[in-house]
Amino acid sequence: MAKGRMALVGIIAIGAALCGSPLHAQAPSHYVCLTSKGIPKSRVGALYITNAVPLVGSVNDMQAAWLAYAIKNLDPNAVQGIATCFVGTENNVSASRDAKIAVWRGSQIVDVDWKYATSMTAMPSKPGAVYAFCNSGTFASDKTVYDTGVFEIPREDAMSTNSPVEVTFAKYLIKEKKTSQPFFQWYSLSLGCPHSFATRAQAQEQHDKMEASFRAGGMTIVALPWTYTRNADTPPASPRPGNKH
Repeated sequence: MAKGRMALVGIIAIGAALCGSPLHAQAPSHYVCLTSKGIPKSRVGALYITNAVPLVGSVNDMQAAWLAYAIKNLDPNAVQGIATCFVGTENNVSASRDAKIAVWRGSQIVDVDWKYATSMTAMPSKPGAVYAFCNSGTFASDKTVYDTGVFEIPREDAMSTNSPVEVTFAKYLIKEKKTSQPFFQWYSLSLGCPHSFATRAQAQEQHDKMEASFRAGGMTIVALPWTYTRNADTPPASPRPGNKH
């Protein structure tokens, strides 16, 4: 799939994350994390659950750390969605905790003394941030790929349908004479800025995989110090039709 097309997939993924997460409407202040195995109310079922804990750092970093902890210490078969966290006000998450325990009553219920600390995350993220990176695909040449590091972008630009990040990067490459291709060819030649990442670590992992793929294809990677900022070349963000968030 062309990286320009990957960028569009990123927009859809961000929209789903914003609309489909288990977060409460009010600003989150606490969380409860849990994982389970077996069937509720059965003797072979088990629910592992924390107390309501004050939230520090990024929600997504915290959830990733809980999943890693659950796999290592509670259930090696735990997966995202089963090993999950409820985030909201202290009263809301406490009520959710009580309701979950009621569902599992009759099974083994284990109180887990786990609290997230930002030191658990190698690359901490800013709460609510969206992360991206860009590469030139074959817009520069068949043998050279210009590649950026991971950077933060505004959420409205991540949701936009008119590719403000990609357009700004493409015009930068042209002005810096990194490519002789005309601007209108950036999309068909696979320039892209994947931006569906809610954590810095997720973006970096995908960035490194794409670099490895380019190298495996015999391409030379040239790192650029470029990060996204809106300028005269950036089109205004265009919300998705029907987006109400």
